Amino acid sequence: MIGNFIKAKGQACSILRTPPVDSKVSMTLATRGYSDNRELFREGLILADSELQGGEVFTVGAETFLTRSVSFDPQCGQIAFMATKANAVLSHQRAVETVVGSNIVLTWQEITANVYATAEAITAALLREEPGLLPNTKWIFYISSAVPILKMDRLQFADGTKCQVEDIDRLRLLGLLRIQCSDDLRLGELEEDEEP
Repeated sequence: MIGNFIKAKGQACSILRTPPVDSKVSMTLATRGYSDNRELFREGLILADSELQGGEVFTVGAETFLTRSVSFDPQCGQIAFMATKANAVLSHQRAVETVVGSNIVLTWQEITANVYATAEAITAALLREEPGLLPNTKWIFYISSAVPILKMDRLQFADGTKCQVEDIDRLRLLGLLRIQCSDDLRLGELEEDEEP
């Protein structure tokens, strides 16, 4: 019955798989308190045949979301989920050292383009709430665990702001990684793709 309601009245969504999977969702702002970023959190139901998994990215209208958790709801026969709005699209890069003459030249190779992330700038309040943060952490990013990220990689905002990966928490949420980043002051330019 709820499945029929979601099919008739739910919002169209697209799960960003290859190929994308279309479904319907019914979601709202999360009712639980989550610090100052409450507007980022959503909870709702999606049709069970979507087989939505933790860490997957989906779009509803012009907004993009990262799935934080999923569970099958036996009362309605659909998938209940918690998601956060993706408020950043990042470029994931890795350093490549080459020797030119007697000099070591550092360049950056893009590993993953268009990494959807929930980004949170570190504040004094957050430092008090989360004692596990490293002293040089400036940003926390939640990204899909499908991104092959390593410590010392670079995440770059569309505006050119660069962040150095300091810590990767693979255990916090199934399908998601929690990344701590500092300001990235390393030199080197992004390698340009060679023309064929």
